[in-house]
Amino acid sequence: MKKIQIRFLIIIMSFAILLSACKNDGYSSSENNQSSTVVSGTSDIYSKSIDDTTNSSTRKENSTIENTTSLDSEIQKTKAPETQSSKKQSTKSTSIGSKPATTKASNIVKVTIPEGYSFSQIADLMEQKGVCSKKSLLSTAQTYDFSYYPLIAQIPDNQNRFLKLEGYLFPDTYEFYKNEKPENVLGKLIRTAEAKITQSIRTKAEKMGFSVDEIIILASIIEKEAGKSSEMKNISSVLHNRLKIERKLECDATINYVELYIKPNLTGDENRYNSYYNTYKCDALPSGAICNPSLTAINAALNPADTDYLFFVSDKNGNYYYANNGTDHKENVIKAGLEW
Repeated sequence: MKKIQIRFLIIIMSFAILLSACKNDGYSSSENNQSSTVVSGTSDIYSKSIDDTTNSSTRKENSTIENTTSLDSEIQKTKAPETQSSKKQSTKSTSIGSKPATTKASNIVKVTIPEGYSFSQIADLMEQKGVCSKKSLLSTAQTYDFSYYPLIAQIPDNQNRFLKLEGYLFPDTYEFYKNEKPENVLGKLIRTAEAKITQSIRTKAEKMGFSVDEIIILASIIEKEAGKSSEMKNISSVLHNRLKIERKLECDATINYVELYIKPNLTGDENRYNSYYNTYKCDALPSGAICNPSLTAINAALNPADTDYLFFVSDKNGNYYYANNGTDHKENVIKAGLEW
């Protein structure tokens, strides 16, 4: 009987232990779930509470930490190995602002502009070389604003001027791309003129009582009238002497410019510039340059020989004859083998 009681007691105890274990498991699981929810909730409340109570310096600190983390992230991205596509993109970016990768020597054209060429002749040359069309060059010269160049900005507005840029397309050897934009072509020529026509030239012109534009116009006539550079300063003296006494310049080169380079490029009234360029008609200098002069001609315009000459004439062999009166000039014309 005692054994039975003991066994019964053991069974009851075992059952109690088992029941207790089951209860503990259920409670623990439920508590853990609830605890997890509460911790998450209190975390949000706690964060909000901190944000509401922290001062501005603490906020700045937190902001700095966040920014640093973000920067670290960007650094990691930067350090990441390049993918094949990013390498291709990098190669493309390198070519921006430099010559196109496909550019070949055959696309580059060397052009030499002779001293004394007119704008029209330069435009013909550019078209022949495949740089740009004559029409586009002439049109751009008339419509594009090049006044951001100081040399061009000083040119006075004159409705009787045929081409504003005539005289400022400096004779030299250049390289261009085929089919280049006309404004780029003209810009390159003007930039060379800006470099060649120095401040000392501009200052000298002002001291002589001339604008830079007037010196360029004068130089363009000297360039076309002089068969050789050694005669330029003498011819310059004739022109300066005539201007001083307000006598017409009467240079044949100005008539040639009207007939050969103005009229063929006009529509409508082809004679509308005659009286402004033909120096047998206009009182002083023409309204614009008649060619693009060399630096030698510009220097001659600034430094005329000291003479009293008012006339000159040349023969077919390039000999020049000068006179300070009409009678002597008539004899020189006969001497040069020309008809009076």
